[in-house]
Amino acid sequence: MKILTRHGHGHPPAAEDHRFVTARLTASRREVGEGNIGAHTLALLALHTVDPVDRLIADGVDALLKVRNLGGCLPFIADHTLFMTGVAGLALARCALPGHRELLVRIGDYLAALAGDDGGFPPTYAASHPRPDIAATTAVRRGCRMAAVRATP
Repeated sequence: MKILTRHGHGHPPAAEDHRFVTARLTASRREVGEGNIGAHTLALLALHTVDPVDRLIADGVDALLKVRNLGGCLPFIADHTLFMTGVAGLALARCALPGHRELLVRIGDYLAALAGDDGGFPPTYAASHPRPDIAATTAVRRGCRMAAVRATP
């Protein structure tokens, strides 16, 4: 955003901002960075304002094309499975119906298998995402805690 803001005001980008964007796009050269299509697209636009022929732009557009949905459109986030599973577990746990116990246990097992070594959950399944997604982790942990308490016979 710094590059785009400076460009909009007619100023060249700061060198450190250019290096940051280039490093991020290089790190996710063949995939959408952290699964966030909006941020990835803004990074490509920022790089384009600095160097319109940089090869990273073509690679980044190719990565965007790989995550199009069946209708050809781009979602904002490439994969919501983990987050939505956590939210679904949370909603079921709040209902506390006895018939949900087995499903809650299955959801808990599924989510536990996806947890990283640090206990966090990645925003996507790609191994290149070292930071956990805080929103997904929070939703999943709340859902699992509530499921454990409410589904206990």
